[in-house]
Amino acid sequence: MSLAFCQLTFAGTNPDKTKASIRQDTSKPILYLDTDRIPKFKGGTAALKKYIQKNLKWPNEGIDYEGTIIASLVVEKNGKISNVFIVQSACPPCEREAKKFVLNMPDWTPGTVNNHAVRTLIYLPLEFKLVE
Repeated sequence: MSLAFCQLTFAGTNPDKTKASIRQDTSKPILYLDTDRIPKFKGGTAALKKYIQKNLKWPNEGIDYEGTIIASLVVEKNGKISNVFIVQSACPPCEREAKKFVLNMPDWTPGTVNNHAVRTLIYLPLEFKLVE
């Protein structure tokens, strides 16, 4: 399934005979939720986990939060990350760190549909744990 931005257009003036048609609004880029090949961090899942462990920094605000923050992001056709939003969090300082972390990630391999790179929305869980 893909998400395309559409515009609803009505034809006719008689309310009883009004017909609706949908046409794609080509002025806005299409954003996919489901692709033939999903976007991947270069090196795969194991490399992504290592990258997160090495680079996700704990906020310098003396907090003792443990939990998972979920970020939504778009992997662009060229693999760059854009449109980062934190969709689940209970720790504002951690949110800031998570957003900064995601925006500074290296390029990904983009998702594809019919062997063409496409903009894809993904969700990335980031776990914050206290280590003693």
